[in-house]
Amino acid sequence: MFMQTNKKTHEHTVAIQRNHGRNNEKYNLVEKLAILLKTHKESKYLCTATSVAYRVAALCDLALGGHLMLSNNVVKSVKTHSNDIYNDMLIKISQINGSPSDVIKNLNGEKKKENAVKNLKKKIYTDIERKALVKRHKGIVSNKITLKDTNTWKEIFDQVVAECCSTPTMHTKVLLICLEYINGMQDVLIQLPGEKAEAVSSCMMEVREKLVKKERPSENVLIYLFLEYLCKKRIFI
Repeated sequence: MFMQTNKKTHEHTVAIQRNHGRNNEKYNLVEKLAILLKTHKESKYLCTATSVAYRVAALCDLALGGHLMLSNNVVKSVKTHSNDIYNDMLIKISQINGSPSDVIKNLNGEKKKENAVKNLKKKIYTDIERKALVKRHKGIVSNKITLKDTNTWKEIFDQVVAECCSTPTMHTKVLLICLEYINGMQDVLIQLPGEKAEAVSSCMMEVREKLVKKERPSENVLIYLFLEYLCKKRIFI
């Protein structure tokens, strides 16, 4: 099911890990994205901007960790992951055997596609609720997600802002584009004084401009292909 990692692929994976240096962090990109959204409401059944952003963030995280590779415009699963949600995605990606945009679309659990990851939002919120980061208040149509651990939020938030004011890593770029797609980064910008808000906004626009122009750094081609999906007209698929 998973491709065997040859020496060249292994060396490429190690290079990615050295370049980004985030593999041992406490929270993955999807968890960070959910935490940065703070207290918010989320539809239980409909595909929303948040649904799409979570999918893209997870795929970028897997690519950054060397779990995915691109071969002839087909996304391939290279190795398993210790996180159950991520590992489920890797299995489904192997079954899809498609382009980056095909993978994003087919993983959509709300559309009940054959190779979809079912109940992705529910699984994400269950995981971070278990870690006492948020509290879910269940409703009929939507759930209210309440941030509980403000210290963790501040730690992640401060890291994103600090990187935007200096040299942002690929992880931070992914978070910025996902947040911009969900709500124009309002959850970040509203917390900042003018100068820092301008730096964060400028950083996001710089990344977005490269995505629109399809300028893809050779070491991050797959990640940029995933993120380009969020620069299209919003179609929640």
